[in-house]
Amino acid sequence: MTAKLVEDIMNRNVITITKEKSILDLARLLIKNKISGVPVVDSDNTLRGIVSEADIMNFVKEDEMFFPMLVFPIYNYTYVSPDIYREGIEKNKKALSRIKVEEIMRTWVKKVKKDDKENKVASIMTDNNVNRVPVVDDENKVIGIITRSDLVRSMVENDFKD
Repeated sequence: MTAKLVEDIMNRNVITITKEKSILDLARLLIKNKISGVPVVDSDNTLRGIVSEADIMNFVKEDEMFFPMLVFPIYNYTYVSPDIYREGIEKNKKALSRIKVEEIMRTWVKKVKKDDKENKVASIMTDNNVNRVPVVDDENKVIGIITRSDLVRSMVENDFKD
């Protein structure tokens, strides 16, 4: 069995974000589209980085403002007024709206070209513990993306054909 080319399995409808957007914008984008990460591009769609839910979590876990229960477990056993809880959520949203994607994105990005083979993508994902790999052209412009689920689907797609 011959390995497929990246262009045969990549998703061409890539959802991206720019580095100037806020972490709150990023979180909303991920939730709305039911995805866990996106490439970061500039205005010309040139790849500049990558960012994921894990990057958001790694950032906010460092600040007790976002997760006081991790820092002060006693909160788990005491009554917290719903008003205080709502106030905390609004405070978090304001803080996340001021912090830019640029502050949490990773600039080292494993990427592939459309004529690479799917086994190269699988190796990149497993060797680097990443869930998605952007596909770029010769000018480093994003033309697609491959996720772990895209690879799995590619492996079993014949099982679902009539």
